[in-house]
Amino acid sequence: MKHLLKRTFLVAVGIAVAWGLLRYVWIEFDFLPQVQNTVIDFGIPMVLGILGTFLIRHDISSLKDKYENFAWIVSMLMFFMIFINVNRFVQHRTARVISLTELTSSNISQTDHADYVEVKHLNADTSLVGRNFDYSVLSKPRGGSDINFYLYQLCPLRSISGAFVGCCSSQRYTYSMSFERKIDERKVQFTSRYHDHIKQIAPDATFLKVVKPSDHLQNYQSVVNDYFPYYNGRPVTKRHIFEISSRKEISDGSQNLLVMLAALAVGLTILAIVAAVGGVSEWEYEDSVKESNRYVQMTKHFLSYPENWFIVLPPLVMVVIFVAMLVCGYSPEASNSVLLYNWGGATAPSVFGEGEWWRLLVSVFLHTGLFHIIGNVVTYCLVVSFMLSFLRARNIFFTFLLSGVFSVCVGLHFSGGGVVGASGGVFGLMGATIALCLLPQQRRKSANKVILVITSVLMFINLFLSLAGGISFSGHISGLLAGAVVGWLLYLYEHREKRY
Repeated sequence: MKHLLKRTFLVAVGIAVAWGLLRYVWIEFDFLPQVQNTVIDFGIPMVLGILGTFLIRHDISSLKDKYENFAWIVSMLMFFMIFINVNRFVQHRTARVISLTELTSSNISQTDHADYVEVKHLNADTSLVGRNFDYSVLSKPRGGSDINFYLYQLCPLRSISGAFVGCCSSQRYTYSMSFERKIDERKVQFTSRYHDHIKQIAPDATFLKVVKPSDHLQNYQSVVNDYFPYYNGRPVTKRHIFEISSRKEISDGSQNLLVMLAALAVGLTILAIVAAVGGVSEWEYEDSVKESNRYVQMTKHFLSYPENWFIVLPPLVMVVIFVAMLVCGYSPEASNSVLLYNWGGATAPSVFGEGEWWRLLVSVFLHTGLFHIIGNVVTYCLVVSFMLSFLRARNIFFTFLLSGVFSVCVGLHFSGGGVVGASGGVFGLMGATIALCLLPQQRRKSANKVILVITSVLMFINLFLSLAGGISFSGHISGLLAGAVVGWLLYLYEHREKRY
């Protein structure tokens, strides 16, 4: 027990201090590029949580089997809550606020290095308002979806060319097949409700947030492009965009500090109870450490063969592309159809009309959000671990790739819209695994029966989730069937090589 608690405490405090100092320097000296809020608020804390759990893996692995999985979950949640609140604590404490009597062309440059601006008089031209409607569909873990409506509004500031003040109104609705026919009606109701919102709040606004690339800048920029290419007879070049806010958005961070300490205390208490009940003797602990090291060596031995990198390449490319998209301005919280298209997303007109067939391959490695890529990567790794007992690494790679491309092609044909994601390739791997487990020479093995049950359950769960709105069900089915055929053919080819 002492090993687990001591190491967990040291890892939590050490990473929290390091991340806090890095975030502070990041903000104060602005030496790193600005990235999306999703990356900073959730992505980095999640990665740090995985790192923290990895550092205490020996101690968790030493617990008895029925307590080990619970300890993994507790430690991950504890680390995530600590690191996410460390980030928010630093952000609140370092928020830069400047006070001005009025925003003018002579002092507007002072806002470049500020987070918030407090003004006594906001001279906004509410007679000119530009609007941009946007929406996003968010899948729920148990099926179904929610649809978020956004209305971005901007009006120019008088006497300052290129300075605008705006606000974002949003509302969430439950999305279903019956609701799909009422989207346009809901859109009209939503826009009419918030149509003059900027005119109502702008005259009394005194506290503004500086809109940076990590916020809704892209949406506000589109409003400027559509409505305000010129103002007062002059072209708008450099833009300063402010969002109406309030001082309540800034706190001293004490609440985040309390949540961080509470997460550490609760997590250590639960781990202490688990270690007391499910702990092992000292000699058993040493044996478990050696066993965990053995798995690390096995992984290194596996990756030492160049062929095995075939199956490591797809998830690696997915993650690298997704991170690059986030850094370049992609926001999973908003509709990004244009940005996804620019990165290589497949659409029916571009592929079938313009002959851009390369999009069928590139779109396999693109994802719309964090949960989308995590689900595909985790499922991919699980199914690949099953398939290694049937096929070589390069043939698993080809099964994934061919299934994914075929899935995108079929999805475009039936949906007529845009298709991205590795789900079709992952379904192809599941189809191949099930098909190979059912072969006469394989189904008699007891291990393959377990693989068959797990893969089948995983397949049906994912097919059920595919019934939610915004997901290509036809693409998933076609990927499943394509994978079964391709996997079976490659299996026959491998055994033909051995026979002759």
